[in-house]
Amino acid sequence: MPDFDLKGIRLSVPRHVSGPKVFEAMRSGRYEQAEARCAERRIAAGDKVLEIGAGVGFVTALCAKAAGAENVTAVDAHPDLLAVVEANLAQNELEGVRLIHGAVAGEVQGGDKTITFNIGPAFWGSSLVETPANAKRQVEVPLLDIHALLEETAATVVIMDVEGAEASMFSQPWPARVHTVCIELHPARFTEGDTKRIFDRLSEIGLSYDPHVSNRDVVCLTRNRGF
Repeated sequence: MPDFDLKGIRLSVPRHVSGPKVFEAMRSGRYEQAEARCAERRIAAGDKVLEIGAGVGFVTALCAKAAGAENVTAVDAHPDLLAVVEANLAQNELEGVRLIHGAVAGEVQGGDKTITFNIGPAFWGSSLVETPANAKRQVEVPLLDIHALLEETAATVVIMDVEGAEASMFSQPWPARVHTVCIELHPARFTEGDTKRIFDRLSEIGLSYDPHVSNRDVVCLTRNRGF
């Protein structure tokens, strides 16, 4: 099992959920750079963090260090990843994060309890919105409503990397308590107007583009708190 040290976070990454490109990104230090900057620079002790798409737990761990593990909720749809996240948090002495298995969508109707999730050769290629040509398998996973999660967790910070599913999560207003949102956008998987709707919804609660943290497709929007 390859071991990495990124920003002081020790990570063990099983080969069956990863691959050469993931390992190279970690070895080079490029892995989730913008999300890491958001966690380090925009999260304060006591913030309530909702991370959607936890991966192997690197950003989860940074969020736990910044906000306190008890203030972090991390969600992932990949059935093999939560055990990886839990183990990585434990080896960094950051136990206490709430981990949830499920796929997050914009609105969940009463009868919708599961959704099909496409698992790729590496965890970062798995997706709700399309079936990769090289998909390893499909599984049914719990379906979670973003608005219910935002209320249940009382989130003030949201970090999201969900391979295009983010487009569905902004049909309704978000709570004004949220002061920071970091999203990896996947516009190739969007339909017309999705990008505008995301920015419009977050602008409604007073968030604006944060150039100090954003990088290419990873955009951070914050409420000006004197940064």
